[in-house]
Amino acid sequence: MKFKIGDRVEMTFDGGAPLGAQGTIIYIDFDARLLVEYDNPLPAGHDGDGRGKPGHCRWTYADWAKVLPVPSITSLDLDTLIALLKAPL
Repeated sequence: MKFKIGDRVEMTFDGGAPLGAQGTIIYIDFDARLLVEYDNPLPAGHDGDGRGKPGHCRWTYADWAKVLPVPSITSLDLDTLIALLKAPL
């Protein structure tokens, strides 16, 4: 399977979460369904049986999602990099 817990994904099919919605995989079940906690709340969202943020989770099929590339530090502009370095820990 190409997905793992912690992957950032984007929906490629409107099946419970809108097309283009982005989130993080928080659980994968034995049928290769993905539990995704989306960045924004969903009308029919839930909490993934206590695994995620209430109203932000939905189950989806692996065929309906794509993994987003991990941004590299070189892809950040200088202002963003400076802000990150100055941010409190």
